[in-house]
Amino acid sequence: MSAVLSLPVDAPDAPAGTLRPGMTVQWKTGRYLVGALQGSTVHLAAMDDGGQDALVVVCVLVSAPDFAVLKADGMAQEPGAVPDLSVLERLDEEQLKDVRRWEEHVREVLTGRPVGARDGAFTARRGYDLATTTRTARYALKAAELKAAGLTGSVATVQRKCLAYEAHGLLGLVDKRWLRTSTVHGNVDERVVALIQQEDKAQRGASAGTFSRLYKRVRTALRRAHPDEYRDLMPARTTFYDLLKRLGISAESLKAAPGRGSDATAPPEPPYHPAPVSLLGERVEIDGTGLDVLALGDDGRPVAVELTYALDVLSRSFIAGMIVPKASGRKKGPGSRRRGGRGTKSLDAALLLGQAMAPLAARPGWSPQALAANSDLPYAKMLVGDPRMAGAAARPVIRPKTVVVDNAKIFKARHFKDVCSMLGIEVESARERTPTDKAVIERTNASVKSMFSQFVAGYTGNSLATRGDDVDKERLWTLNELQDLWHEWVVTEWQRRPHEGLRSPLPSFSDPHPEPDVCGGGRRGRRRAAAGHTG
Repeated sequence: MSAVLSLPVDAPDAPAGTLRPGMTVQWKTGRYLVGALQGSTVHLAAMDDGGQDALVVVCVLVSAPDFAVLKADGMAQEPGAVPDLSVLERLDEEQLKDVRRWEEHVREVLTGRPVGARDGAFTARRGYDLATTTRTARYALKAAELKAAGLTGSVATVQRKCLAYEAHGLLGLVDKRWLRTSTVHGNVDERVVALIQQEDKAQRGASAGTFSRLYKRVRTALRRAHPDEYRDLMPARTTFYDLLKRLGISAESLKAAPGRGSDATAPPEPPYHPAPVSLLGERVEIDGTGLDVLALGDDGRPVAVELTYALDVLSRSFIAGMIVPKASGRKKGPGSRRRGGRGTKSLDAALLLGQAMAPLAARPGWSPQALAANSDLPYAKMLVGDPRMAGAAARPVIRPKTVVVDNAKIFKARHFKDVCSMLGIEVESARERTPTDKAVIERTNASVKSMFSQFVAGYTGNSLATRGDDVDKERLWTLNELQDLWHEWVVTEWQRRPHEGLRSPLPSFSDPHPEPDVCGGGRRGRRRAAAGHTG
């Protein structure tokens, strides 16, 4: 990990600042170009004839008697900040090879050292001798050589690469386009997206308008909220209109503003086109729903509960789930807090991700068919790779790559976002009032209640009209017992059910004519799904 290291106060001719790539330093009577800082070491490129490149501990370098930061044209060098060298790990083999190739060419332009020359004394090629040529001439010569070799590199490109290498070291040669990551909103800042949604909601009570009015309202609000960053944040008009389509804001929705009379029609819901998914964990939807079940709270009193769970879109497998007391009670007035209950917190959502990436330990009393050891999984190999598989249930372990969440506060919390960032999980937020953005799990909410909740003691139904008279008198499960019941139901019921969406990615090895990989193609398909073959 690179760092910006402070220079000692007593370093000769050293400004009170930092040691950075691109600086020219004197060390052991020679001149060196600081190439990169990594941890406690610094990479030095020799600039004198007969000099050798060196990898030196920083404290050894700056404590040398003749160490000095050299100045150019009487002015102290002030290169930019050092990026984190860990970004090199995000490059593939071809990209890293391209960076190393450019480093050799750039260093020949800057130091005269030929491409491919080994450490030790070297003789500069014709046209690259620093004593007899100018840098501009070396730019042109290097560009001509690259063109003759069939490589891309104009004079302007060579100059830009050399200046970037002097300012930022090796990371200056990395194409920034390689480091970009796509989001549901493209490259538009999240603050702009929030303002668009806010202004769209605010103008729904006014007379119908056009995109141009919304654009001006957002532009004004953005200039007021972020005056110093306005020019960088405000997207172009065409980009703004493309973003409105992604957010589900259309001309028809603007015309159908509330308050325009009873004959105002609601905008048609845009057709749902699910994103293609081809890998397990590529798209995991997370949602919470009330279970319509009463359980015994920590104080021994009946409490309504809610379930927050994660569903893998490709295999339709439940990979995690957490049951907590549902927030109950009513607000006394505007701005007052809700009384009673707990509700799902951002910490619960973060723990949900950890639960998805670890084997589920089987509980005492579960059926032997629920164990991974008795399933069609390659249990012996899995046990060698992960000792935690010992005694684990046959629930798939799937690492999410992208999680789709709604606009609940728990998913907007910094804690949840930090955990996703640490685990390398991309968070995709569904649009407000657009359940089709995570339609799979929205439909599954009803399946959970019809297949699980109504069979549990303490089931209340989804309304007072369907609620029984003696629910409170039934033997209620504790929260921990209800949690274990749900996990057992996932392994023994959900993963075994015949359903065309519940898929197994592994083919049958014993059947000469295997059935389609659909859990529901018969007894074998259900058994394979229960065994955890969905993950």
